[in-house]
Amino acid sequence: MVDESEVAMLIAEETTLNPMEAAMAIRQLRKVMQRLLLDGKSVKLGDWGTFNVTLNTEGADTREALTAHNVKRVNINFQPGDELKTAMQKADFVWLDKLTENGTSDKPSEHEEEHESIL
Repeated sequence: MVDESEVAMLIAEETTLNPMEAAMAIRQLRKVMQRLLLDGKSVKLGDWGTFNVTLNTEGADTREALTAHNVKRVNINFQPGDELKTAMQKADFVWLDKLTENGTSDKPSEHEEEHESIL
């Protein structure tokens, strides 16, 4: 997994921002997105995609009876935009056989055959 500081370094390498400025921009984006999502807004980041929040709730007979106690789960959704969808169409997928790497088997298990990884 690539963490936030590594992403900041990569941004710095490709822009005029230094690593500290890139890290600050990422932190600010995170804060602004949280605030907007908590305010019930969808956040569209260009053609990259849109973030929004949905709720799973227990039903109520009236609007007055619907309270925060009815909320069972808060979901954050991301709908990729055309640019990201197009970029992902260029991905190469290959089998990873972790069991072979550990020296225990040369054949992927049935569960592993269901999953692919991007390299």
